[in-house]
Amino acid sequence: MAVNGPVFRRQDEEGNWHYAFTAEDRHCNGNDVIHGGMLFSFADHFLGFSVAMAARRMSTTISMNVNYVAPGKIGDFIEGEAKITRLTRTLAFAQAHVHVGPRALMTADGVFKLLGDGF
Repeated sequence: MAVNGPVFRRQDEEGNWHYAFTAEDRHCNGNDVIHGGMLFSFADHFLGFSVAMAARRMSTTISMNVNYVAPGKIGDFIEGEAKITRLTRTLAFAQAHVHVGPRALMTADGVFKLLGDGF
């Protein structure tokens, strides 16, 4: 994410994590919209972090299903929220919502393998 970012994160009063980045020219594809791969990478990054915080263990992505809803553009403040839907002994299931203000850009569902003994 050092190349794709910077990505900002904060935790709200309820303990939920919120993520964001400002879209730059380097995040665009040939159509002058934010590259789908950038949005995917952003979601994978913040879902993995959210899983680690919830499970208190590192994880790796097994699969992600993505739905692109609308394009983002240069200068957009792109935000993301994660929802952990299920934790088992070895797996985590999570959903991502990526948006600019009220306008959805992408949703994703991911499955993550939990690693190690915790931290």
